Amino acid sequence: MAMGINAGYLHVSLSFSVPSFGYDAAVGAVVTLPAFRRDFHITPSSMASISSNIVSLLFGGAWFGSIIFAWLSRRIGRRYSLMGGIFIFLIGGIIQTACDGHLGQFYAGRFIAGLGVGAVSQISPTFVAECAPREQRGRAVAMLEMNLARGFLSYWITYAMSMHVSNASSSQWRIPIAMQIVLGGIAFLFTIPIKESPRWLIRTGKETEGLISLAYLRAAPTGNKEVLQEFAEIKAQLRDEDEAAKGFSPRELLLPYNLRRIIIAIFMGFWASWTAHTALMFYAPIIFQQIGFSATTTSLLASGVFVTMKVVLTVIAIAYTVHRYGRISALVVGATITGIIFFILAAIMATHPPELDGRLSAASKAMMALIYLHVIVYSLTMGPLPWVYVSEIFPLRIRELGQMSYSISVWTATFSLTKASPLMFRSIGWKTWIIFATINVGGSVVCWLLCPETKGLSLEEIDILFGSVSNAKRAANIEHILQAEGADKVTRSLSSTSSEDGSGKDSEKLSIV
Repeated sequence: MAMGINAGYLHVSLSFSVPSFGYDAAVGAVVTLPAFRRDFHITPSSMASISSNIVSLLFGGAWFGSIIFAWLSRRIGRRYSLMGGIFIFLIGGIIQTACDGHLGQFYAGRFIAGLGVGAVSQISPTFVAECAPREQRGRAVAMLEMNLARGFLSYWITYAMSMHVSNASSSQWRIPIAMQIVLGGIAFLFTIPIKESPRWLIRTGKETEGLISLAYLRAAPTGNKEVLQEFAEIKAQLRDEDEAAKGFSPRELLLPYNLRRIIIAIFMGFWASWTAHTALMFYAPIIFQQIGFSATTTSLLASGVFVTMKVVLTVIAIAYTVHRYGRISALVVGATITGIIFFILAAIMATHPPELDGRLSAASKAMMALIYLHVIVYSLTMGPLPWVYVSEIFPLRIRELGQMSYSISVWTATFSLTKASPLMFRSIGWKTWIIFATINVGGSVVCWLLCPETKGLSLEEIDILFGSVSNAKRAANIEHILQAEGADKVTRSLSSTSSEDGSGKDSEKLSIV
């Protein structure tokens, strides 16, 4: 079924929440600005440590945020949980902007903003996956990665501040920090009109509201055949899950067909984070300085080109790659090519280190070209696809916990990577790229052996793929629901609800744009 205008608005609204995360993560580049170093008394010897603290504290907060909001979204719904997370993010941004040379206050603001980042990363992929039609689900979730990349365009703001604002003015760093408040405010306003996830409503016993929400998202009447078919599939999945495990218990995660999914989610989180792209995104100015781009403005310029390429290429991935090729084959090919790129980069850095006199050598230009080539490969494959894949593999009963396992692994890996990367680049140099290359290639082998393909399947059909229920049993349950609880019964229920609340409106009109 095609994506209706209402579902399109929901996906656009959720996409506005993600750039705030990308912006807040990338804005850590302000540590390279002279005004920031002066106001916070940062010396060359403390630069690496403070830089890693500023970046990693955000992800420490995100770790806790993903746990807290996994619990909240299960109990109060996706919509209100997301709004709460964005509000906390705004508080963190205000604390950072109001900071006056006290690193402790700035660190606290980063951690609080990280709680909001954890909420967004936990809720948005699940929310989108639960609301999108199967034909558009991969593209819709991949849009989140594109908007995450769009947030990283903050490098251009930092670059502009370094070029056009005096080093003597605290506005040089305060303006880039304050912009995250603007982004967070826009995201909060966009989430106000959106509808709750129909799958969450149906799972919590609010079936009438769930059907209305589903029909609203599909821009069709509640009696529409395709809407009722999807409604029946959701109910059949819940019935099968209830039969498999009466009443929810954490032990349900250990059932073979669920445990495999948890292992896949944790693997994806660590693998995607340690492919080196995360380090490149957060420490691009420092990395470009390491390969020979000595001046602050030059390294920021190279970083800006880096993230601009990422945004453009992620758009291409959404339009062509995500739906044209299988999730797993694209991940494996992308990671393998990236590993080869990093092996070559390590060899060049080992044999042709940057010139000490500050000149930009041919080797430095070659290393820059390899980094940009990695951006192309990553943005078309590894960038959007882990989000897409993990958001669609978990059944309704454990979807929040499954997404939480992915989020926790992402933030654990990202925290450790952002703490370790500056020290690795400084202490072992080119050997760092050997480590990243090995992780890419080794991970691609594990991915190929462990992860089944999900392209083209509905969320309910993926249950069959993982062995939660047989195809015949699921089909029988859907048919039973359609016959026993079909259009006539649903329509009577909706009409009764409409009469009770005194609206007097035709039930179908409730779900039409």
